[in-house]
Amino acid sequence: MSNPINSYTAANSFPLKIFKNEKLIQSIASGKVIPWHLQLNPTNLCNYNCKFCSCANRDKQENIPFDEISEMLILYKSLGLSCVTITGGGEPTLYKDISKLLKL
Repeated sequence: MSNPINSYTAANSFPLKIFKNEKLIQSIASGKVIPWHLQLNPTNLCNYNCKFCSCANRDKQENIPFDEISEMLILYKSLGLSCVTITGGGEPTLYKDISKLLKL
C-alpha cells in the first residue's frame, strides 16, 4: 500500500495530504472550502459482473454527457480544483468520450 500521506485516495484512511495544501487550509479557515479534489464518475457502463460490486443495482446505461462534464470541470477549476480522479460505479474506460475527457 502507498504511503497514506502521499496517497490520492481517501478510501481506507484519512487523506493527510490536505494538511500539506496551504491554499485549502486557508480557504477552510476563511469559511469557504474550495473544490480541491473531484471524484468523477462519467459512466455506469460496465463489462464485468463482479459478485462484490457495491453498484450492482445501478442503471448500467447511465452516462454524463461530455458537454456537462466539460462545463463542470471548467467551472470547478476556476474555483480552485486541482485534482480529478476518474472513478465510477462502472468501468470508466467504457465512457464513449474518455479520450476527450482525459485531454480536458
